[in-house]
Amino acid sequence: MQNKFSFFILTLLISVAAASCATTSASSKTGSAAAGSKNTIPTATIKMYDNCPQETRALKIETALMATIEGYRGMTEAIFTQMPSKKNICDVTEYIAACTSIKKALEDGKAVPCTLSFATTADGEGQVLDFSSEEKIIQTLSMMITAGIQQVYARYTF
Repeated sequence: MQNKFSFFILTLLISVAAASCATTSASSKTGSAAAGSKNTIPTATIKMYDNCPQETRALKIETALMATIEGYRGMTEAIFTQMPSKKNICDVTEYIAACTSIKKALEDGKAVPCTLSFATTADGEGQVLDFSSEEKIIQTLSMMITAGIQQVYARYTF
């Protein structure tokens, strides 16, 4: 019963994130917006890895994500042709929702709180990235694009 409930919550969470993105962005697979904008930049691609731990419950959720999100394989990417704004960060918010689902599965499996954070390296030794709010997501993505940082890894700590 717990697994069915977790899968239901995961599906609901991803559906809400996807629906929200569909209504706020003309192009959900890229961060692009209307042509001719003053904010146009050279195309920047940010690869985002869920860094899923090899733990049964987490792997089950990751498999469900792969079945739910077209093309998802533990990594997703956001392509920006303009600086980040509320209109073009849907891929990132969907990634955060996916990682949050994995975090929840880890907590359910270990019965202890888990902290989800993001960094520029898989081992967590890189720069810590703040995706705690929509405003922080935009600021962090802008910094990443300006600095040429192209990778994000989720970190799960107990």
